[in-house]
Amino acid sequence: MVIIIVFAVIFFVFGVKAGCFPAVELLISLVISRFLCHINPTETYSWFSGIWHGLCVIPNFLWSCDFDILYKAEYYTTAYNFYWWLMAIVSICFTIFLYSPSILVLFHTINSDR
Repeated sequence: MVIIIVFAVIFFVFGVKAGCFPAVELLISLVISRFLCHINPTETYSWFSGIWHGLCVIPNFLWSCDFDILYKAEYYTTAYNFYWWLMAIVSICFTIFLYSPSILVLFHTINSDR
């Protein structure tokens, strides 16, 4: 939880200064992933779950940093594995594409203060 709060505060403080608000979207995605994409470690998941778990890979990974929460199921089918990787790559690429202008503005603002 500490890591998530630190990331949120850093994004919010520097994001407000740079004119972007990724912290709000990060917190919303954390809440959505916690309730809609929770992974039960004893259940075997199929392809449909692989799509949802792959889409929520970033917030689930952040949850797994502080808590005993999985970001990928332990028991899964081959289709789950394929769709998890496919949607994880799509999700990460979309996030980079979406926030690359904001990230550049954010780092420019941080470096211009020095």
